[in-house]
Amino acid sequence: MTTKKTTRRWLIVEVAEQAFGLDVEAVQELIDLGEQPVHRLPESNPHLLGVLRVRDAVVPLVDFRHLIGVPSMQSEVEEVVELLHQRRQDHINWLTELEASVNESRPFGLATDPHACAFGKWYDRLMGDRKALDRFTSGNLALLTALESFDLCHKRIHAIAKQVTQLVEQGDVDGAREVIDATRHGDLKRMLDLFDRVCELVASVRRARVVLVRVAGHVAGLAVDEVCQVTELPPDSYRDVGLGQGNGLVDRLATDASDRLVQLVNLESLERTLGYEPVAAS
Repeated sequence: MTTKKTTRRWLIVEVAEQAFGLDVEAVQELIDLGEQPVHRLPESNPHLLGVLRVRDAVVPLVDFRHLIGVPSMQSEVEEVVELLHQRRQDHINWLTELEASVNESRPFGLATDPHACAFGKWYDRLMGDRKALDRFTSGNLALLTALESFDLCHKRIHAIAKQVTQLVEQGDVDGAREVIDATRHGDLKRMLDLFDRVCELVASVRRARVVLVRVAGHVAGLAVDEVCQVTELPPDSYRDVGLGQGNGLVDRLATDASDRLVQLVNLESLERTLGYEPVAAS
């Protein structure tokens, strides 16, 4: 790839919250991975997710995240789903402990403030950061709606701790138990269903986008997080990657119109980094 500072158009993609530029002249096609089965290859290189069949061609699919040394999107999704499973169980345990405190005539020691429990802290951080929320939902309205639906039932669940305590202090233990039972079959059930729904949506929504690129007569698919836009980057914003910086995939940096740093991918270097020749597309 030439380093001559001429005006060129770049496809901007995001990978692990970093912006990368792919020369538009090398971009062949964009593919929704959800519509294309990925055929896994046994004992293949870690950066290779498998192969795709694009019309009559077999195209290797490369995990761009692995190439830059960050966890795969699949492992990231699995981590989020595991966290949500833990927070789901927390609220089952919370109500169980509240019931035990009533039955055993002892103080209730868990969080009564919905913003103080582990889920509440995670939820407030996510919902309070528009950029993080957009990344988490990938713009999916169903996932955003499910997340927003947590707010009311979560607050109502924590609110019954005070109500139950007051009923016990008034000697109405049966009334306290009725409140707990109604919550178990009402707001808690709704919240558990929301956890299940969000886990399902996260697994389906947060999937890679594929950019087919042509390098030296061969085609390969790059799995990226997001495909953003095509833009021209001012030639005077280009600068070479310093000695000892980068990972071989990026030879220059540039700044876009919003002052975001864009790492310009050297596709010839990418082919060498992969250590194999992609299958030629017909």
